[in-house]
Amino acid sequence: MSAVSIVKGSIKLAGLVFKPSSLSTKAPGLVIVHPTRGVKEQAASTYAKKHSQQGYVTICYDASQQGESERLPRYLEDPAASVTDASAVADYLQLLDYVDVNRIGIVGICAYGGYAVAATKGDHRFKAVAVVSAVSMVYGIRLGRSGNDDPAEKVAAVLDQVVQALQAEADGGESVTVPIVSPTLNENPTKDTRDTYEYTRWHTETLFKVLDGKNKGLKKVIMPNGGHIDFYDQEDYVNPTVEEIAGFFKPIV
Repeated sequence: MSAVSIVKGSIKLAGLVFKPSSLSTKAPGLVIVHPTRGVKEQAASTYAKKHSQQGYVTICYDASQQGESERLPRYLEDPAASVTDASAVADYLQLLDYVDVNRIGIVGICAYGGYAVAATKGDHRFKAVAVVSAVSMVYGIRLGRSGNDDPAEKVAAVLDQVVQALQAEADGGESVTVPIVSPTLNENPTKDTRDTYEYTRWHTETLFKVLDGKNKGLKKVIMPNGGHIDFYDQEDYVNPTVEEIAGFFKPIV
C-alpha cells in the first residue's frame, strides 16, 4: 500500500493505492469510494485491500472536504463534488503504467454508492459499478428516512429551509449546517436512528427497479441478517461481498 496525492483542479485528494502481490501484465483498476462521513482508512481501505488480492490495482481516497483531502468548508456533504472526485481518481489510475485503462470499475459504499452510480453514468471509463449498503441522498431527501414521505411536501419544505439559510448568509450571518447524525437520541427514535442507518435496503431496491430492464448485466445480491454497517468491516459480510463483486466484475473489468 502506498499513499498518493491526486490532483483535482485546484485541490488535491489524498488516496491509498493497493497492488496485487504479482503484476506480470497490466491489471484492471478499481476506484473504491468510502461511506458518508467515512475516510479512506476505514471501510474503503478494507475493500481496496481485499480487491487487490483479487488481482485489481485499487485506489481508495478521502472525498473532497473529508479526511486528508483539500477543499473548504470542511466536512460538507457535496454530492456534485463527490461524483467528480471519482473521475479525478480515474484520471490518476490512467497515469499508472501498470493499469489497463480499458478495464476500470468502481465500488461505492453507503451514500457514495449512489455517487458511484452517478459517476458511472457520466464517465464511461467506468465499465462496471457495484454498490454496497447503498444509500441515495436524493431518495432520502425526497422520500424521507423510510422511503414513504410525500415528495411534493418534503422537497418544498427543504427548499424553503435552503432559501432561509441563503438569505441569512447573504445578510452576513453564519453558514447554516445540518449534522448528519443527531448528537442525542430522541425519546422515541426509530430503530435505524438508534443503530445509525441499520436498515437502508429500500434504497437498493429502488435503484434496482430503476435499472431493471435497462441493463442486461444488472445483479442484486441480498445477504441474510446483514445490517447496513455490517458490510463496512465485519468479515462474515465483507468477504462474501468482495467475492460477489469480483465475480460480477470479472467478465467486464
